[in-house]
Amino acid sequence: MEHANQVERGRFVAPHAQPLNSHRSKLPNVFYLLSFAPPCPSLFRHPQAFFAHPYVLYAIGTFAALGAGVSLPAFDIVFGYWTNGINSDDPAVIRARGNETGWIMTIVAFATCLFFAVFSICFVTAGVKLSNALREQYLSAVLVQDQAFFDRVGPGEIVTRSSKDIDSIRTGLGERLGYLIWSFSTIVTAFVSAFVHAPRLAGVLFVLIPFTMIVFTGLGYWSDNVAQAGDQIDGKAATMIEQILSSVRIVQSFDLGPRLLSKLQYDMLRPLQKLARRKTAVKGLELGTAFGAGFLVYSMCFWYGGIEVTKGRSVGDVMTTFYNYVNLFFAFAGVVPHLVATTTAIHVIGNLRTQIERKPPIDVRDETGIRLNQESTSWKPSFQLDGVTFAYPSRPTNKALDNVSVDIPAGEFTAFVGPSGSGKSTLASLLLRLYDPESATKVTDQDRAILKQANVEDTGIDSEEDVVTGSGIVRFAGHDVRDLNVTSLRQQIAVVQQNPQLVSGTVFDNVAIGLTGTDLEYRPDLDNSDTSPESKARLETINQRVEDALRKAQAWDFVTQLPDGIRTVVSGGRTGVLSGGQVQRVAIARALVRQPRCLLLDEATSAVSADTEMQIQESLLAEQRERGMTLIVIAHRLSTIVSADRIVVMASGRVVQIGTYDELLDPSCPDQTFRSLALPHQDVDNKSGSPPSSSSTSVFDSSLPESPTQITSKEAVEEYKPLPPAIRSTRQAFSHVRLLFTIGVIFGLVGGATFVIVAWLQGRAIVALSIPDFSEMRSVVNRWALWFLITALGALVVIAVHGFSLEYGGEKLVCELRLESVRALVRQEIAFFEQKDSGSGTLTAAASQNPGNVGNFFGLILAQIISSTTNFAATLIMSFILNWRLAVMVLPALAATTSLGYANFKCQEIFEHGLTKTIDSQSDFVAEAANSVLLLSALSREAETVRQFNVRFASRPIQYNWLSWSAITMGGTQAMIEFFAALIFWWGAKQVATGTVARADLFSVLEAVVIAIYTSAKIWTYTGDFTRMRNSLKTIESWITREPQIRSFKGEKSLEYASDKASQGIEFKNVELRYPSRPQILSLASVSMRMEPGKSYAFCGTSGAGKSSILAVLQRFYDITAGQILLDGRDIRQMDLSELRSQMGYVSQEPILYDMTVRWNLISGAQMPEKVTDAELENACRQACILDFIRSLPQGFETELGLKGGQLSGGQRQRLCIARALIRNPRILLLDEATSALDGKSEAVVQEALDNASKGRMTITIAHRLSTVRKADVIHVMEHGTIVESGSHDELIALEGRYFELVRTQL
Repeated sequence: MEHANQVERGRFVAPHAQPLNSHRSKLPNVFYLLSFAPPCPSLFRHPQAFFAHPYVLYAIGTFAALGAGVSLPAFDIVFGYWTNGINSDDPAVIRARGNETGWIMTIVAFATCLFFAVFSICFVTAGVKLSNALREQYLSAVLVQDQAFFDRVGPGEIVTRSSKDIDSIRTGLGERLGYLIWSFSTIVTAFVSAFVHAPRLAGVLFVLIPFTMIVFTGLGYWSDNVAQAGDQIDGKAATMIEQILSSVRIVQSFDLGPRLLSKLQYDMLRPLQKLARRKTAVKGLELGTAFGAGFLVYSMCFWYGGIEVTKGRSVGDVMTTFYNYVNLFFAFAGVVPHLVATTTAIHVIGNLRTQIERKPPIDVRDETGIRLNQESTSWKPSFQLDGVTFAYPSRPTNKALDNVSVDIPAGEFTAFVGPSGSGKSTLASLLLRLYDPESATKVTDQDRAILKQANVEDTGIDSEEDVVTGSGIVRFAGHDVRDLNVTSLRQQIAVVQQNPQLVSGTVFDNVAIGLTGTDLEYRPDLDNSDTSPESKARLETINQRVEDALRKAQAWDFVTQLPDGIRTVVSGGRTGVLSGGQVQRVAIARALVRQPRCLLLDEATSAVSADTEMQIQESLLAEQRERGMTLIVIAHRLSTIVSADRIVVMASGRVVQIGTYDELLDPSCPDQTFRSLALPHQDVDNKSGSPPSSSSTSVFDSSLPESPTQITSKEAVEEYKPLPPAIRSTRQAFSHVRLLFTIGVIFGLVGGATFVIVAWLQGRAIVALSIPDFSEMRSVVNRWALWFLITALGALVVIAVHGFSLEYGGEKLVCELRLESVRALVRQEIAFFEQKDSGSGTLTAAASQNPGNVGNFFGLILAQIISSTTNFAATLIMSFILNWRLAVMVLPALAATTSLGYANFKCQEIFEHGLTKTIDSQSDFVAEAANSVLLLSALSREAETVRQFNVRFASRPIQYNWLSWSAITMGGTQAMIEFFAALIFWWGAKQVATGTVARADLFSVLEAVVIAIYTSAKIWTYTGDFTRMRNSLKTIESWITREPQIRSFKGEKSLEYASDKASQGIEFKNVELRYPSRPQILSLASVSMRMEPGKSYAFCGTSGAGKSSILAVLQRFYDITAGQILLDGRDIRQMDLSELRSQMGYVSQEPILYDMTVRWNLISGAQMPEKVTDAELENACRQACILDFIRSLPQGFETELGLKGGQLSGGQRQRLCIARALIRNPRILLLDEATSALDGKSEAVVQEALDNASKGRMTITIAHRLSTVRKADVIHVMEHGTIVESGSHDELIALEGRYFELVRTQL
C-alpha cells in the first residue's frame, strides 16, 4: 500500500516520450534524405553500428557502384586489345591473345559480381532505413501542426504522402540511385577511356553529347511542369478516395458510389490522363533520342574511324573508343527509368520538406512559455475571453466569434448553449488553443506552397478587405494563453469533444491514455514488461484509476460484459464493437482518469440514454464539488445544465445572455434566446400524458412564400456523367489499352531487332577497317556508316513511339485501376471495413499505391524488357545462322543469365512482400493518427504517438538474408557479360586460328551477344518493380473479384410486390445478429415485431442495447444470423440491395458530408439527382430548418463545404444530412439520433418538420431524447439486444416500467 501511495504522489515516475524537435536542414533537396540519419557511431567502439549507418552504407555503396561501373569500359579496353590480336595473321599470336584476354575478363567478372552485390545491399538498406526515418519524421511534423493546417490539408493526402510518396523515395533514392551511380560510372569511365585511346575520334563523337543534353534538358523542363500539375490533382484524388472509403455506410445507403466515383473519374482521373499524354510524349522522346543518339555513334565512329586508321591509328584503339561511346550512350538510354525514379523522388521529397519544415503558429514543440504545475494551489483554472474575434482558416471571410468577452470562474460549473453554429464549439477550440484568433486567417508563403501542392484554392485569402481580422485575448489562470507553454496548458484541461474518437487498442488503453503527461502516464510496451515491485505498484494504481473513471462515466457495467472485458480490443475510427453512446462514455472516462482541474465537455453525452446521462451528470457534479474542478459544458440538451452556476447563451458568434437557468428562463428577461431554446423541452417534459398541440405554422404549408431569389438547377447542377461499366477482372482493364500496348509491343519488337541488324552491320564494318587499301577501305566503311545513319533515324522514331505507347498505356491503366479499385471496395459489405487490415487509411494508400506500381511497370520498364527480350531471341537466331560453333558458346551464358535472373526475382519477391506488409501497417498507423489529430492534440500525445510508431516499426528487422541472396544473384547476372566475354575471347580466338570461323561472323556474334546479355542483365534490375507490380495486381484482382458477403439478389424487381403487397410493412421474426467483428456477442436476440406502413416507430434504451443494430440489419449492412426480416411479406435477403435501400432515407449518428457544394451534397440523396427541381431542393431545406442558413452563405447553394463539411458546425451538418434524406422522398425514414447535434429550438422545429414528413410514410427513430420519440405510434424499449417493452407513450408511462424510468430522468 505504501508503494501505491508513493506512486500516487509521483515518486516513481515513468520515463516520458522524448520531446519532439522541429526538423531543419540546409541540405538541398537532392541530399535532404541524409538529414534524417542519426549521428554516425564510432568505428572502433561500435563497428557493427558504424557499418550499418546510412552514411557509411551510401559511401560503401557509391564506391562499389563506381567499381561495378568500370566493368564495361574495362571490357571495351580488353576488346580493343583482343581485336588487334585477332587481326594478326599468326595463329599462335591469335591463340595467345585469346587466352590472355580470357583470364583478364574472368577476373573482371568476379570483381563485377562482388561490387554489384555490395552496392545493391548498401543502397537498398540505406533507402529502407532513411525512408522509415523520413516517415516517422513526417508523422511527427504533421501531428504538431495547428488545426488550420488540417482545415486545408486532408487526411487522404497525408496518408498518400506517407505511403506512396515515401515509398517512391525509398526506391528512387535507394536501389535506383545505386543503379544510377553505376550507370554514370560507366558513362564517365567510358568517356575517359575513349579520349585516351583515340582522342580525335572521341572529340568528333563528343558533339553528340551537348546536343543530347540540350534535348533532354528541354524535355525535362516540360516534363517537370506537367508533373507538378499532376501531383496537385493526384493529392486531391487521394483525399476524395479517403472521404469515400471512410463514409462507406452513407455511400451504400444512398447509393452515392456512382456519383462520387463520377466526380473522381471526370474531375480528377480524366485530367490526370490528359496530363499523362503530354508527360508520356516527353518520356517517349527521351527514350527515342537516347537510343537514336546511341546508334548515331556507330555511323559517326565508322565514318571518322576510317579516317583515323588511314592516319595510323590501330583498329583496336578505334574499336575501344567506339565501344566506349556505344556503352556511354546505351548506358544513358538504360539509365532513363532510374533517372526518372530518382528525380521523381527528389521532387517528392521537396513537397514533403515543405510540410516537414513548416513551423505552425501554435507549436507544441516549443519548450518555452510558462508551465503550470498541476498540483500547485498558486493558480486557479479560470478562463477569460477579452474581445475575441475569430474566423476559421477555411472560411476566412465569415466571423465565427464576434467580439466575445466572457469569464469562466475557477471551480464553478459554466455552461454554453445556443443555436447550432452560434460559436460554442469554436470557443472550446480557442480554450484549448487549437487556433489563435490573430493568426488563423493569415497564410504564409510556405502555406501557399502547401496549398498549391494539395491543389487547394486559396479563395478569398488574397482579398484582404474581405478577410476577417482576428483579435482578442484568451486567458487561462490569469495568463494570456500565448504566454503559456502549449503542452502545459492542454494538460490542465481534460476534454471530450463532439463525436469522440478512440484509438486502436484495448478499452483499458483508451482510458489510460488520458493519463498522458502525468506521473502515471501509461505506456503498454513498457509498463506491462517491467516486473519490478515499483512498476507493479504503479500499474496497480493505473488499473484502479481506470476502473474508477469507468465507473464514474457509467461505463464499467457494459465494459465488463464485453468479450474480453476491459481488455477487449477496439479499432480506432471504425465501428463494430461499441455503440456511439458507449464510445462517449469511454471518452468521458478517459477525461476523468487524469483527475483534471478543468473538464470541458462538448456535447459529450448526446448519444447516451437519458438515465445514464443523468447518472453521469450526478457523478460529474459530485466530482466537481469534491475537487473544486472547473466544469465547462457545451450542450444542446438543456436538462443537463440546469445545475450550472452560470449559463452563457450564444447566438451568431456573440454572447447574448449570461445567468443561471432560472434567471434566463424568467419571462421578464430582456433577451428571450435562452427561453426560446428551453421552452420546447419544458413543454414536452411537463406533459407526460399526451403530445402537445403545435400552434406554429407547418414548415410544409404550401402557402409559405417562395424564396425571392430562385436558383436554376439546370444551370447550377453539373450534368451527371455515367461511369463506364465495371470490369470483372484486371484483364479487362488491360483490354482497354490493348491498342496502345499492341502498338508499343510491335514497335518494341522492331526496336529490339534493330540491335541485331546493327550487330550484323558492325561485324562487316570492323572487317572493312582492316582492308589494306585505304581508298577501298574508306569507300566500304562509309557505305556501312550510311546504313548506320539510316538505322539510327529509324530507331529514334520507332523507339519513341514504342516508349510513348507503353508509357501512356500504363498511365491510363493506373487511372482505370484506381477507379476500379475504389469501385470494388465501396461495394463490399460493412464488415469488410472492420477487419484489421481494412481501415480507410490503409485502403486509401493501397488504392493509390497499387495501381501506381502496376502502371510504373507497364511503361518504360516494360519497354526496356520488350526490346531486350527481342534482342535476346534474335541474337540466338542470328548466331546459329552465322556459325553454330559460336552459337553453342552463347547458350551457357544466356542460360546462366536467365537462371540467375529468375533466382533474383524470387528472392526479391519475398523481400518486397515483407517490406510491403510493414509499409501497409505504417500507413494504417499514420492514417489513424491523421484522423485523430484533434484527440492527440487535446491529450498532448503527439510525442507518445511518434514513440509508439518508432517502437512498433523501428525494431522490425530488414530481411537481410533474402536481400543478400537477391543482391548476389543480381551481381551474377550483371557479371555474365564479362564471363561470356572471357569465354568467347578464348573460344573465338581458337576458332579463328583454325580457320573454322570468319572474323566478320565472330565480330557480329560477339557484338550481338554482348548487347543481348547487357540488356537482359539490365532487365533484372527491374525485378523489384516487377515484384511490386505482381503483388499489386494480385491485390487489385482480389478486390475486383471479391464477392461481397452481403449479396444482392439479382431476381426481377418487385414491381408487382410493390403494388399488391405494399401494405404489409416490415416484420421481424425471431431475428438474431452477431457482428462479424465480435461473433461471441449476441447483439440482437430473438427480436420479433411488426411495423405497419404510415406509422412511426421509435427505439430507445441504454447505449449498446441494440437500437442502431435494428437500422443496420434493415439496410442489410449486416445479414442476420437467425430469423427473418420481411418487407411487404418478402425476405429482404431476396431483394436487390439497391431496390431495398432506395425505399429508405437514412440519417446517421455522425453527419457525413463531402468536399463539394451544398447543392451537390443535398441532391446526391435523391434517387434521380439530375431531376431535382429548385422547389424540391428548397422545400427539403426548409423542412430541415437549414434554408435560411444556406441563403446566408456567400455563394448560397454553390458554397463549397470543405473537407467532410468542416466549414459547418455539427448542428448545421446534421440538418443538411436531414435535408438530404428528405429530398429522397423515402417510403421509410430511418433516423439514428438525427437531432442529437441540434439545439433545443432547432430540434423542436426540425422534429415538427420530421413529424409532418412522417405522414404517409413509415418512420423508424433511434433516440435518447425521449422528447424526440414520445409522439411515435409505437415505442420499443430495448435492453441487451431484445425488446423489453412496447407501446405508445401513454401506455408505457402507465406501465411504470423501464420506459417510465427513462422518462422520469428527463423531467
